[in-house]
Amino acid sequence: MSVPDVGPALEPASEPAPDPAPEPALRCSVAARDLGEPVDATAPRAVSWLAVVAQGSWAADATSRLPAPLREALAGAPLVRPLLVRPVGRQESGTGVLLAGTLPGRTWLREVDAAGAADAPAARAAPGSPALAAMASGQDPGLGRRSARPAVLVCTNGARDACCAREGRPAAALLQERLGPRRRGLFSRAAVGADVWEATHLGGHRFAPTAVVLPSGAVLGGLGPDPARLADAVEGTLLGRTVLEGYRGRSTWPVHEQAAETAVRRHLAVVGVNAGQDDVVVDGSTPVDAVSGRAGGSWRVLVRHSGGRTFRVLVHRSVMEPGRPASCGAAVTPVVLWDSEVDPDPAPGVYVGL
Repeated sequence: MSVPDVGPALEPASEPAPDPAPEPALRCSVAARDLGEPVDATAPRAVSWLAVVAQGSWAADATSRLPAPLREALAGAPLVRPLLVRPVGRQESGTGVLLAGTLPGRTWLREVDAAGAADAPAARAAPGSPALAAMASGQDPGLGRRSARPAVLVCTNGARDACCAREGRPAAALLQERLGPRRRGLFSRAAVGADVWEATHLGGHRFAPTAVVLPSGAVLGGLGPDPARLADAVEGTLLGRTVLEGYRGRSTWPVHEQAAETAVRRHLAVVGVNAGQDDVVVDGSTPVDAVSGRAGGSWRVLVRHSGGRTFRVLVHRSVMEPGRPASCGAAVTPVVLWDSEVDPDPAPGVYVGL
């Protein structure tokens, strides 16, 4: 993505920030891997994403550099996820604004350049602005220009968590090599392409390296320090394959619905049915009375497949002790576990529309 400079919309960092942070005694990603913590239903919740390109070092709270009016407006739009991004390897680039909406079947991705910055939420925002109101419900705000090329954001904010820099930067570099500008030649990779960015806090440092694919909102991570495993998962997602290993969920849904969606994807994989990102859609959920022996909460979730079948999923939440630090240097907290019971299919039939 190449967009002209709208850097003056950013506020200077409140303090110089080393990026990355000092190496902690106990790295959270190592602790999570040693414990075998599942990644299911750990995606951050966002129906829309707003990313401002900002080069240089990032503070632990990098979004403090966003314009004050935008920060105030976003406080009333919790389903819009703000963050900063920069070119992989801190290469020189213009700056701009990347906007994305994740609603299944209605995804969109937009680039806002300097000419449209006066109307962009990253430059001028108010709680009642039509653009931000649209994004708060996942709708296209109509700003800038549409982008047909997906974007992949990899968390590398070392000032926020050392694991994100240590694990994220090699993953971002490999993804850039695989998905970035096409190389001519007999052995060039031409199956899929995307714009790759380093990003600030995506959530789930302990699953580093972690990435979000836009505009679908698919969040991936927890695959270990080998960057090729995350790169393979990202490529599979972009190609519309069923990706289960390292699939943290789709940011569109609350976590209990993410758990149900993932359970249906696993069920479909067992019966040999492909489930691309928009093939599995959550149709809603309701809490249910406490189930005997389960104290963490239960929900009944309806999940629809593009072939025409609807699955009823009973989701239970529980916690496991001992826990692990959610991020480097944090206190040890319990691990959240999800147990999902997918109703068996009705009489055997054909999945239509695949």
